[in-house]
Amino acid sequence: MPPLHSANTKTYILSNMDIIQSRPFQLTPRAYFRISSGAVLWRWLAWLAVPLLACLVAGCFDLRWWMVGLILLLLVVPFVVFNVYISRLLHPEARRALARQRVTLIPNETLTVTYLPENETESPEQTETIPWTAITGLDLTNGHLILTLKSRKLPLAIPLSSLPPDLSPLLVDDPM
Repeated sequence: MPPLHSANTKTYILSNMDIIQSRPFQLTPRAYFRISSGAVLWRWLAWLAVPLLACLVAGCFDLRWWMVGLILLLLVVPFVVFNVYISRLLHPEARRALARQRVTLIPNETLTVTYLPENETESPEQTETIPWTAITGLDLTNGHLILTLKSRKLPLAIPLSSLPPDLSPLLVDDPM
């Protein structure tokens, strides 16, 4: 099985198994927010750090700049967090990501996501089949296997606890 390369120049070898099927799982909104917005939130906060540092330095000469920095912090940070929350957790793809689901991986072929109904009154199972070539990134973060897909804005997160116990994703250095 040829390895799948991630953007961070590491190679992740999933398994020597032919078919990898997860147990049914459901992500919590908190876990999905942490996974999907981590990079975006830090990028926004990094831009905020520049004027805050300028206010901190200017505050050494005039204390009013510390107040300006505090006002900036208390006005902008809630807006940034709210904006990231709206763009990530209220996105239509987030509804699918938070639904009860099961994932079937056939390495080098397909990834099938089966959305399971919560109860008998809901519609039957719905499946989404994604070709293996649509996977653009693979990462292991906070006990989750994170798959970045071409067809989705938000990543697909699979808890490692839902994968078979004999499957252990291995991280090895990229030979290239």
